[in-house]
Amino acid sequence: MTVGIQNTSARKILSQASAICRKAQKKSVSNQNEKGKK
Repeated sequence: MTVGIQNTSARKILSQASAICRKAQKKSVSNQNEKGKK
């Protein structure tokens, strides 16, 4: 029981972390594009 709960919470944290990483990558790409325009 406890192992299953730990696994689900770990998966939630991993999904959140991956989502944050994707947002950060998009931000960095947009920043690079703006710099290139200037």
